[in-house]
Amino acid sequence: MKTKSLVLAAMFGLIVAGRCFANQGQWQQLSSAPVSPVKSILLWKNDPSVILAGTNKAIYKSVDGGKKWRMALVLPGADNSVNNFCFSYQDARRIWAATSNGLYYSGDSGNSWRRVFKGRNYLERQCSAVLGLQARVLLGTASGLFESRDLGRTWQKSTAVKSNSNIAALVNSEAEPQTVYMACSEGILKSIDSAKSWEKVYVAIGKEEALDQEEIHEAHVERACGIRHLAVSSKSPQCLVASTTVGVAVSINSGMAWDFLDDYGLLEKDVYYLAYSQQNNPVAVISSGAFERRQDRWRELTLDLLSTKIYEIKFDNNGNIFAACKEGLFRGTFSAPQNLYSGLIQLNEFKDGPDIEDVQKAAIKYAEVQPEKIKNWRKAAAKKAILPRITTSVGRNVTDLWHWETGSSTKNGDDVLVKGSPAIEWDISMSWDLSELIWNDAQASIDVRSRLMVELRNDILDEVTKLYFERQRVKLELENLPIEDRRRRLDKEIKLKELTASLDALTGGYFSQVMRNT
Repeated sequence: MKTKSLVLAAMFGLIVAGRCFANQGQWQQLSSAPVSPVKSILLWKNDPSVILAGTNKAIYKSVDGGKKWRMALVLPGADNSVNNFCFSYQDARRIWAATSNGLYYSGDSGNSWRRVFKGRNYLERQCSAVLGLQARVLLGTASGLFESRDLGRTWQKSTAVKSNSNIAALVNSEAEPQTVYMACSEGILKSIDSAKSWEKVYVAIGKEEALDQEEIHEAHVERACGIRHLAVSSKSPQCLVASTTVGVAVSINSGMAWDFLDDYGLLEKDVYYLAYSQQNNPVAVISSGAFERRQDRWRELTLDLLSTKIYEIKFDNNGNIFAACKEGLFRGTFSAPQNLYSGLIQLNEFKDGPDIEDVQKAAIKYAEVQPEKIKNWRKAAAKKAILPRITTSVGRNVTDLWHWETGSSTKNGDDVLVKGSPAIEWDISMSWDLSELIWNDAQASIDVRSRLMVELRNDILDEVTKLYFERQRVKLELENLPIEDRRRRLDKEIKLKELTASLDALTGGYFSQVMRNT
């Protein structure tokens, strides 16, 4: 019943996915005034027509939704990219821009800028994150955390992390602005008093260190990775996600406990940016695109976005998605699907392998976990009592047997006392234990093996079902990609081959064999 439900859910999800692909909105590149690549963007919530775009050369501002742009600041240096924008606490006129050559501040909504932090060395100048709080400003660099209590006039280095710790992200939620999370090379730290004190809620350990310490649980080895980015939900401040080199970690209790989301639908685990959509769903950015977590799987948002790299994803209050990309700034508008059966038509059109029921049967047969196997074991155990227990024994009689040999008086050895040959004794016996007709000890062992086999069979069926429909989705996505998007098509083709190989591994090559014969 569980497997049937999973199959129906997967088929329904695939139909819905097809509907989404068939009716997905178009991505539009905004005016080319912001010189590509665009590394960071800032949207005004109360005025969606105002946009800031940060590149590796300048900061641009648009007041008409991206139709026209004005250069607000020219960044010195050959490669001085804008890494992060941030509004000051409850004042949209005050804006901070963390760049690769220090921190810049604007007090007039981004029209004019001045540098307020330049650091004492190269690592301190590498500003990666900035967060404006009510009484202080936090600045994350490649060499520790800095804070200012006078709008950037003076700065002090924080002792919350090591002095050489690389700060990846500083975030908080509008619902709980006093609760701050910091992602760094040591892990994730949390403050509930506007960065006055910190506690570590997630520890990132080195992989070699994890493997050398036997007391560390195997699951913790997954934490042997750098924390790339961090995002907290504005609608549910207790929910946050962290992007790592091995996937996306999630917490639903303000960082007190963590778990990894599966990568079902995600092309790779190396996630370097995270956000929350307007529907309060996590959005992960990888090298090949952006994916939203919906209905327990990742669904790509950027299928028809012609870009080779995405740096940031932002959402406005009008349902638009903005993507800061290597090729410039893009905006996506998505409309609701209208045709319920369009996805089903595409599913039948792109089906290129055996049916799911046949694949499941092949996987069960290959793993030798058929239900008939248990039934045969029980029948054999029941017949065991009918057969007798046979025992045999062989021995020698060691009793001395003497006799008087008589005979001819002319031969030697006659008329003497002679010891006889030993006696060989053997016996055979058969016995029945009729109580085993009702119950025998083998039944208990079969019950244990039966439970284990059922669990293994269910796991195999679940895995096969997920892989099968995930392959169908990737196939559908590949067919919907434009031909000129070679990079993303290549990623989809590699993912398709990976899923096919996984199905072959579970079915003993049955899946590819059927594809070759059809």
